[in-house]
Amino acid sequence: MRCVFNPDIKCDYITNNVAEVFNNWIRDIKDLPVAELADKIREMIMLLWRKRRRIGERLPPGRILPAIMVQLRANTRGLGHLKVVESANWSAEVWDNSKNCERHVVKLNQQTCTCLEWQHTDKPCQHVLAFVTSQKRVNLEQFVHEYYSVDRFKAAYGREIESMTDKSQWPRVELPFVVGAPLAKRNKGRQRKLRIKGCLEGGHKKKGANDAPKDDSTAPTNSKGKKMIRGPVTCKKCGEKGHRQASYKCPLNGTKKRKRKPRKNSTKARPAEPSTPQRPTREQILQDSPSMVTRSRLAILLGEGSSSQTTRTTPERMPTAAPPKKMTPRRMPTAAPPKKMTPKRKLPVG
Repeated sequence: MRCVFNPDIKCDYITNNVAEVFNNWIRDIKDLPVAELADKIREMIMLLWRKRRRIGERLPPGRILPAIMVQLRANTRGLGHLKVVESANWSAEVWDNSKNCERHVVKLNQQTCTCLEWQHTDKPCQHVLAFVTSQKRVNLEQFVHEYYSVDRFKAAYGREIESMTDKSQWPRVELPFVVGAPLAKRNKGRQRKLRIKGCLEGGHKKKGANDAPKDDSTAPTNSKGKKMIRGPVTCKKCGEKGHRQASYKCPLNGTKKRKRKPRKNSTKARPAEPSTPQRPTREQILQDSPSMVTRSRLAILLGEGSSSQTTRTTPERMPTAAPPKKMTPRRMPTAAPPKKMTPKRKLPVG
């Protein structure tokens, strides 16, 4: 694919990273009106160029940017899989043993390599670095294009972006035509700020030209009238929709739906607990009594201390534990003494 690229363009990026970086850069100000958005982008670019000019002033004197030289020195490591066969001081063949023994031709005087990476980026590729590092006292800066020089970097950000006043001080311009509102309607809801990811980045699938729009009028609905996403379930026995093969609705299944027994409410069956009577207060007793109430009678009704004088309660005796029984060890049965064996007398013969 590198044979189709233009070698005058030194950027080696073949993706839309520049657009994605700019989109992320202005993500917080994308909701502003057109005039304020353009003014804010101008201010951000003005600060960026001022920052780059300060970096260019602090760069050390040299031909190539230090960042490019650090990158090239890092690429000179890990080139053990390349084998250099020199044909001259400026030409050589480089064998790549890691990719089916590919062979490329490097010519330093013409600054070319058959892999075409050096021609498109103007930075030495790995084949050129393997050939250059095999020689002695060779400066890498002479093989890098002037595009990466310090002077080009300073010239890129040398132009000054003019400062501007606010919108109230801008001159009014009378146009020969009327600028009307845009005819396109804005979609409802919150507008998108993040970019739509591609298919290789795990994003959403893009709608192609062959994708026909889905007709929602033919979507199945349930008993409540709502649209079903997956559609009704089909029974494998009877072939009807709306139930499964193990359901009681299937006529071929022969099962009936069991009715659940109503649960008894145990809280209602419990009798109401009798509430403790509340003792009357001193004012209620004095108002309800038909005659005069003495102090002793009032104390008895209030239950303060006279009840102990009238009714004496005897303390209940706690049941005492029975004394433990004495455990006497059982006697083990003794073995019977062995019987004495007496020899039998022999009877005389004859």
